[in-house]
Amino acid sequence: GATEKVELYIKSSFPKFSVECTSPDGHYVAEEKIAFKVHFEENVNVTDSNLEIIISKDKKHKAKMTSSVAKNVSSIDFEYTVQKNDNFTVFFS
Repeated sequence: GATEKVELYIKSSFPKFSVECTSPDGHYVAEEKIAFKVHFEENVNVTDSNLEIIISKDKKHKAKMTSSVAKNVSSIDFEYTVQKNDNFTVFFS
């Protein structure tokens, strides 16, 4: 099948970052959760509790932030809840 890439859109200048899927590889069904962690090379301040990351090539699937608003953090956690009829692959390069 086709591979997808996770894209992270940032409105301001941020340090270098990497994205990790912290859930195990496998197939997920509706209502199961997939966890992601964005790691930053330098600490950041999280000022918006509504951050999302796009996890599919068609940009329709977004993981929502589960971390709290905080200052001086090195990573932010996100979570995606699988929806009925979802059919896509999360891929990190």
